[in-house]
Amino acid sequence: MRYILLFSIISFFIGVLLSFSIWHTPNKITSSNNNVSSKSLLLERTAVNISSNITSDEEKKIEDFVYGFEAERKLQNADKIMSYFTPPTSAEDKSNFDFIMGKDLSPNKTTDSPRLFTTQGFFNWVGASAIKSVNKNEGTIIVKVDELRISYASMVEPPSKPGYSTNILPVTIELKVTPQGFKIDKYYRDSSILKYGALSS
Repeated sequence: MRYILLFSIISFFIGVLLSFSIWHTPNKITSSNNNVSSKSLLLERTAVNISSNITSDEEKKIEDFVYGFEAERKLQNADKIMSYFTPPTSAEDKSNFDFIMGKDLSPNKTTDSPRLFTTQGFFNWVGASAIKSVNKNEGTIIVKVDELRISYASMVEPPSKPGYSTNILPVTIELKVTPQGFKIDKYYRDSSILKYGALSS
C-alpha cells in the first residue's frame, strides 16, 4: 500500500511538470496545414552592420527602440504601435493614418475601430525580428530589419486551408530624433516606400 501511494505521488508531480513544460514552450505555434507546425519563431540575431558615424551608446538606444516597436507589433496593440510614429503631415499620410486607425468609421471622432490586425491586408503580426544594419544619413537613422511575419491563412488562402502562414519580410525603419526621443518617420518594404507601408501584409 505504501509503494502504491508513493508511486501515485511521484506520477502526480511528473504530470504537473510535463504540463508546465508544454504550456510554457516559447515561440511555437501549430497549424492544421503545417505551414508553421513545430517551427521555432526565432530569427538569428547576427552581428549588426553599424555605420561608423553611430556611437555604441546610440546603437544601444536605437536597438532598444526598434525592438520595443517590434514587441508591440507582436502584441498587436494598434494605439501603442502608432504612438511610435511621428505625426502625419502630408494629406496622403493623414488619410492613411485615419484609415488604419478607423477614424473614417467614427464621424464623431470619439471612438476608433482600428483596421490594424482586424482587416484583410492588415491581418498580420510579427513573431520575431532581427536588426541587420543601422546607418545615419543627414539626420535620418535608417534601420534594416528582417521580420518573421505571421498571417492567418484564411486571409490569404481559401477557408478550406485553415491555419497560419509565415514569411520573412525585409523592412526599413527610418527614425528621426525628436524632443520626445526617437520616432519612426517611415516604416516600409522596398516595394512600398510609404510612411506606414510595412503595416500591411
